[in-house]
Amino acid sequence: VDLNDDASRLLTASVEAEGGEVLTTLYMYSLNEKEPLAKQLIAGEYPYKVSFTKNGGFMLLTNLCLRVYDGKANLVSTLEFGEAGISNYHIGDKYFIRQYSISTLSAAVKVEVYSAADGSLVWESSYNEGTRLAKSCGDNVYIASGNEMTVVSLESGKECTVQIEGETVDVLEIEEGKALVISKGMASVLDYGALLIKEGEESWAQ
Repeated sequence: VDLNDDASRLLTASVEAEGGEVLTTLYMYSLNEKEPLAKQLIAGEYPYKVSFTKNGGFMLLTNLCLRVYDGKANLVSTLEFGEAGISNYHIGDKYFIRQYSISTLSAAVKVEVYSAADGSLVWESSYNEGTRLAKSCGDNVYIASGNEMTVVSLESGKECTVQIEGETVDVLEIEEGKALVISKGMASVLDYGALLIKEGEESWAQ
């Protein structure tokens, strides 16, 4: 279930069994009307999450794919996971992050970031040590892998990586250019804005 920003619309995704097959039912409601604004039946898929997006549309994540809709509930894009599947995910209001294993013999994972507006791939990278966290906040993506935190500005294309302590469990943006990195037993402020500027200057110097 999800509410949009002004609490005027409600999304629900439910699942039932019909004829031995799972059936997902997606509804979008206006809180001022009895009948749903939109309804879709999807056979053979199990719902994980529904979420409104910043542009007024919404996303439906199932075990097999991600569907991206516009504000009128028209399907804009479908991202099928295929044989690689999905091992972890994060849905923000502007981006969807997919993670999946790329090795059966190690913890290595692929992290892919997709636009919530049209489902297009906007960034990707692989992490041999796996990840503890991959999260989007606004136009930034935070990825904790091993003892490092990578911050990616999707708007500018800049990236920076910094050493971190402890096991990161969450990242919260507190103001522009700064985030609170929360780990077990402690929290610290990360000035990623200054780091992105420094990385940009070093790249220019090269």
